[in-house]
Amino acid sequence: MDLSVGRWHVIAMGLLGWYLLIPPFLGSTPENARAKLDAPLSEWNVWAGFDSAKDCNRTSKEYYEEYLKEKRLLSPEKMDEIATKAGFTGDERKIFAPWMETAFPYGLCAESNDPRLHKPGSGQK
Repeated sequence: MDLSVGRWHVIAMGLLGWYLLIPPFLGSTPENARAKLDAPLSEWNVWAGFDSAKDCNRTSKEYYEEYLKEKRLLSPEKMDEIATKAGFTGDERKIFAPWMETAFPYGLCAESNDPRLHKPGSGQK
């Protein structure tokens, strides 16, 4: 399964000032799931949009800390809730932990007008 095509877009591009971008994620099983960290920023997934860089960075940090806390507590119900918040349901749930551990930590906040977000040749500036 190639999840690099915006599977978890929470917002439409162009609506807010800052995006939390997550690298594309490849694979459909925990054994072959991995983040494509060398992908151009234009291929990264918009996970959420924010009014400010501060809000973007704070939310990213809080979400990841919540995941790590619940992982330590081995709380299946809470982990399911966190996975659902991230857009993982059904069979996709089994790759949520690899996604959180190999892709989400590399997420970054970028301004919506960052030229690296546009695919080469798209004509957007």
